[in-house]
Amino acid sequence: MRSGHSARYWSAHRHLSSEIPVRQFIPLLRSGTWSDRNKAGNLFVSLTATRDDAVLATLRAEALDSLLEMGRWRSKGHAMAARVVLARMAGFDDQRLGRALSPGGNVDEILNAFEPR
Repeated sequence: MRSGHSARYWSAHRHLSSEIPVRQFIPLLRSGTWSDRNKAGNLFVSLTATRDDAVLATLRAEALDSLLEMGRWRSKGHAMAARVVLARMAGFDDQRLGRALSPGGNVDEILNAFEPR
């Protein structure tokens, strides 16, 4: 399924997210291949849209380091999926997420949410 098609599919079928074996896709976030990380990031954007606690907890426990690395990438386009997932993991609502990611927004607010206190 091409990425545009998969994004539309998951938008229309969010109720199926609980049936996706999240753990099977986490290794793709650690891959040395850009396309693996990109596709996994986009999948997790879709799967976290409902802010399912189990999905978010699994990602926090098993993929936080990879997501933080990706979220720090200088290219906004390449970092966007990780930043969205991280913001959802940090409890940002859609308005706060939109402000942080907007031009002139403070992306560090997302990344700093995971700094030790």
